[in-house]
Amino acid sequence: MELHHYQAILRPFWPLIAGLALVAGAASLVAALLAPPTYTASARLLVTRSADFGPGAGLTPNNEDTTALDVPAIIAGEPFRRDLARALTAAGGDGPATVRAAADQRVVTLTAEAARPEVAVAAVRAAADLLAANGLRY
Repeated sequence: MELHHYQAILRPFWPLIAGLALVAGAASLVAALLAPPTYTASARLLVTRSADFGPGAGLTPNNEDTTALDVPAIIAGEPFRRDLARALTAAGGDGPATVRAAADQRVVTLTAEAARPEVAVAAVRAAADLLAANGLRY
């Protein structure tokens, strides 16, 4: 079929197609306006293995440091989340925060999202402090 055949088929339905596009756009706009604001804070950490570990811990057979690659799984774990909630409560942070981590070589990027900017900043700081204090204990 050629293009003019498709145009002939769709021509009677153009009001329906345009109407659906307008309804979808209006619904998206309303949802965006009604959604509460979300604030994001992030920090980049250089993560290396401690000398306290054995000679092979956290290293590949080529002696490459892979410690930072464990951090996203640690951040997602329940023990870390429990300690983070405790630390945020102790710091006076009220309200939930979502903390995620992404690792690239030895650099870990911590990202926190919250309904208030000070809670997002407190969550990133608390997460970094917990990682520095407890390391890979999690």
